[in-house]
Amino acid sequence: MRDDVLNSSDYEALESSILRVVHHHEQRAGGEGVSCMAVVVTREILQEAVEQICVPLGELLGEALRLQSEELWIKDGRRSVDLEELLRVLQERSGFSPYDDTTSPNAGEAQLQGMDIEHMFLKELKEFSDGELTISFTIVSVDLK
Repeated sequence: MRDDVLNSSDYEALESSILRVVHHHEQRAGGEGVSCMAVVVTREILQEAVEQICVPLGELLGEALRLQSEELWIKDGRRSVDLEELLRVLQERSGFSPYDDTTSPNAGEAQLQGMDIEHMFLKELKEFSDGELTISFTIVSVDLK
């Protein structure tokens, strides 16, 4: 965890619990991967230190769980009921909605970028029609940084 996510007293209160969970999980599961570590850490915090959950921590854990859910959906084509329940409980405890994009600090920036992207698509739009069917093409260069 980054120090800037929580204030120092919150971080110190949770640090030993998180280290204990991570170490215990790696021994028990044989280090099966980091992807489910967010689930284990979230579950432990909800059980052992629920009073320490604040909005920044809820956002951090919620995003990690959401990524885990998406990974499972892409890999297996299904969603985990346990993971969805964990997200629901996290939302109740922290006041953070993991599916509400307007709570993110970059929500306004994302909307502006979306408008720029739409403008780029429309600027280079080429349409071809045979009377019945219209096909539209556009070319957009993307820098993946």
